[in-house]
Amino acid sequence: NTHSLKAMTSTYDPDTLLKIRKDFRMMKVYTIDSSSTSEIDDGISIQAFTDPTTGDLRKRYWIHIADADRWAPRNSRILEAAKQRSTSIYLPNRSYSMFPSKLASGVMSLKHTVDTCALSLGVEVDPVDGSIVEESIVVTPSLVRVSYRLTYDQVDEMLEEGVGYNEEWELGSMVSIATKRRKVRIEKSSLDRLLSVKIPQVTPRVVFKDESESVSRELDENDDNVAISLNIEVSNNGGRNSTSGAEEATATIGNGVISSKIQEGIPDVSPANLLVTEMMIMANEALGRWGVQRSTESKEEKEGGFIDLPYRSQAAPLFSERPTEYEHFMKLQSEMVGGGYCAAWYMRRFSTPVSVSSEPMPHAAMGLDYYVQWTSPIRRYSDLQVQAVVKRYLRRKQVLELLRDGQPVPSQISATDLGGLGKELRLARNNISGDEGPEDDNLFTDMSPINYKDGTGLIKAARFVQNGSNEYWMLEYIKRLKQKAKDDIEFECMVLGCFNEEKQLYSIFIHEIAFEYKYRSEKGQLNAGDTIWLTPMDINPRMGLMTLTLSARSRGLKQTVSKSTETARAA
Repeated sequence: NTHSLKAMTSTYDPDTLLKIRKDFRMMKVYTIDSSSTSEIDDGISIQAFTDPTTGDLRKRYWIHIADADRWAPRNSRILEAAKQRSTSIYLPNRSYSMFPSKLASGVMSLKHTVDTCALSLGVEVDPVDGSIVEESIVVTPSLVRVSYRLTYDQVDEMLEEGVGYNEEWELGSMVSIATKRRKVRIEKSSLDRLLSVKIPQVTPRVVFKDESESVSRELDENDDNVAISLNIEVSNNGGRNSTSGAEEATATIGNGVISSKIQEGIPDVSPANLLVTEMMIMANEALGRWGVQRSTESKEEKEGGFIDLPYRSQAAPLFSERPTEYEHFMKLQSEMVGGGYCAAWYMRRFSTPVSVSSEPMPHAAMGLDYYVQWTSPIRRYSDLQVQAVVKRYLRRKQVLELLRDGQPVPSQISATDLGGLGKELRLARNNISGDEGPEDDNLFTDMSPINYKDGTGLIKAARFVQNGSNEYWMLEYIKRLKQKAKDDIEFECMVLGCFNEEKQLYSIFIHEIAFEYKYRSEKGQLNAGDTIWLTPMDINPRMGLMTLTLSARSRGLKQTVSKSTETARAA
């Protein structure tokens, strides 16, 4: 539309005018995403250099984040449209971008061999444990040119064949640091330290068998041209690994019994996924530490005024307040009931909510002292807000330096670009120039304040829509299995635990499709870790309903061999 075209063709860039956008086009930049990703938020680099004092070789790790703020500045119509959506929504049958797709996958994205605006963070880390060297953190607007557009599979292959440790040694170096950082974080994490196993998660994906069809039209569950594939992931806070399988419903049916190839031996987190996830987590931690440094500077040291960042925190679980439940959890974990899945399911009740505040506090689950989320500004409005705050701070700092040096500030620069200079910098500017100036000086009055709460309600609504859509298409997938089978299909399931003892309601895990669902026991009390064979009967995807009943196989029940005979407890 007109607003997208205007944004894409805009030549106004305050960071270039103020000469704070660094030229990093000679730096080797990698982007690593899935092959279908079109909105590319992040790139990574390593800068090797010699310490001028000691002569030692040092490495600075760079994370380059797409500068969406460059194309959607404050008070623009494009920014307002993004605020109305607040997040990109990814459904099994289609996606809805926060920005118009031509803008999001065009000038905003870090595209291969194309000069692209970014906000870059550079940081050095301790080679022993991967901890951040705080005094090394650098944050700057930049201009980058992506050297390699890689997929996760390609990076894994390069590492496996040795290319990632020789010709492309940067990849191997980043994997090494990522591995160390994840290990240290898990040791500090109250959740991952206790859990050795995570429950795999499934995400359905809907595609047209005939690629000439457009997914923009409404998909009907009875449409034979629609195929449903499943993507199963093992996710950790330090990375994830996935395997795609069950692309056609008929491929998994054998004599009415669902065979399970997609669930067998899902490997540990792949090096490529670990690399990208840990680098992004490091960027989030580093920006948090950078923000703390800025807020604790003395009045004399402050050059850009106050910077307010949204620190995400999570309190550690208070196990001491729930000793009986904690004892049961430890029993499930120590005996690895259900291969560890039962403990992972039970652990959810101890999770504390994540809070966002201007006060820096630890994030227990991540195992970090500080955490500011900012690495997906094309997809998350809150990340875009952080990007704008950081850039405004850097601009204010540059303006003050110009004033101190008696240099003119480019006339195009406005209060909106700077976020206002604030009382302290107003006084500093007056002292430098000797001019009191009016209170409403265009450099000092912020006409577009940033509120981190904008759009938070819409993000919660988007999650509700995504979860509902995922469940709908999973039930549709099972419905198709049932329709195509000659006989009733049977699923091998594991009892994860009981969430309502009075109604005998249990959470079960269907191994073959990594799907969690609810089941009302027909045989009374069940134990965590029990194996039961269930047959799906009445399935209504639109209502989100599926009835599971015991199959004839082994009377539908196989008791788990375990030291623990304690019943799965209700939530």
